[in-house]
Amino acid sequence: MWQELRAEPEEFVEVDDIVVCTGRVYAWGVGRVIDAPAGWVWRLRDGKLLEGRVYETQREALAAAGLAQQG
Repeated sequence: MWQELRAEPEEFVEVDDIVVCTGRVYAWGVGRVIDAPAGWVWRLRDGKLLEGRVYETQREALAAAGLAQQG
Protein backbone atom coordinates (compact mmCIF):
# COMPACT_ATOMS: atom_id res chain seq x y z
CA MET A 1 0.00 0.00 0.00
CA TRP A 2 1.38 3.38 -1.01
CA GLN A 3 1.04 6.39 1.24
CA GLU A 4 1.45 8.60 -1.81
CA LEU A 5 1.19 7.70 -5.48
CA ARG A 6 1.55 10.35 -8.16
CA ALA A 7 1.59 9.94 -11.94
CA GLU A 8 3.10 12.80 -13.92
CA PRO A 9 2.25 12.56 -17.62
CA GLU A 10 4.65 14.36 -19.94
CA GLU A 11 3.83 13.42 -23.53
CA PHE A 12 0.71 12.20 -25.32
CA VAL A 13 0.54 10.49 -28.70
CA GLU A 14 -2.86 9.88 -30.27
CA VAL A 15 -3.28 7.45 -33.16
CA ASP A 16 -6.81 6.57 -34.22
CA ASP A 17 -8.57 5.29 -31.06
CA ILE A 18 -5.37 4.77 -29.06
CA VAL A 19 -3.75 7.31 -26.75
CA VAL A 20 -0.27 6.64 -25.40
CA CYS A 21 0.95 8.71 -22.51
CA THR A 22 4.51 8.64 -21.22
CA GLY A 23 5.85 10.22 -18.08
CA ARG A 24 6.94 9.30 -14.56
CA VAL A 25 5.51 7.66 -11.47
CA TYR A 26 6.42 8.77 -7.97
CA ALA A 27 5.35 6.66 -5.01
CA TRP A 28 6.34 6.06 -1.43
CA GLY A 29 5.21 3.75 1.29
CA VAL A 30 6.57 1.71 4.14
CA GLY A 31 10.26 1.27 3.37
CA ARG A 32 9.95 1.83 -0.37
CA VAL A 33 10.28 4.77 -2.75
CA ILE A 34 9.72 4.71 -6.51
CA ASP A 35 10.72 7.38 -9.02
CA ALA A 36 10.53 5.73 -12.41
CA PRO A 37 9.51 6.24 -16.03
CA ALA A 38 6.13 4.81 -16.95
CA GLY A 39 3.71 4.54 -19.81
CA TRP A 40 -0.03 4.24 -20.18
CA VAL A 41 -2.09 3.05 -23.16
CA TRP A 42 -5.76 4.00 -23.42
CA ARG A 43 -8.06 2.45 -26.03
CA LEU A 44 -11.18 4.41 -26.88
CA ARG A 45 -14.29 3.87 -28.95
CA ASP A 46 -16.76 6.64 -29.72
CA GLY A 47 -15.06 8.82 -27.12
CA LYS A 48 -15.47 6.23 -24.35
CA LEU A 49 -12.71 4.38 -22.55
CA LEU A 50 -12.60 0.67 -23.40
CA GLU A 51 -9.29 -0.24 -21.79
CA GLY A 52 -6.45 1.36 -19.91
CA ARG A 53 -3.17 -0.29 -19.13
CA VAL A 54 -0.04 0.78 -17.24
CA TYR A 55 3.43 -0.25 -18.38
CA GLU A 56 6.64 -0.26 -16.38
CA THR A 57 8.52 1.58 -19.11
CA GLN A 58 7.75 4.14 -21.75
CA ARG A 59 9.20 1.79 -24.37
CA GLU A 60 6.75 -0.99 -23.43
CA ALA A 61 3.78 1.37 -23.73
CA LEU A 62 4.87 2.61 -27.15
CA ALA A 63 5.49 -0.97 -28.35
CA ALA A 64 2.07 -2.12 -27.08
CA ALA A 65 0.45 0.60 -29.18
CA GLY A 66 2.53 -0.35 -32.24
CA LEU A 67 4.63 2.82 -32.11
CA ALA A 68 8.41 3.00 -32.40
CA GLN A 69 10.42 4.48 -29.53
CA GLN A 70 10.53 8.23 -30.00
CA GLY A 71 13.43 10.53 -29.29
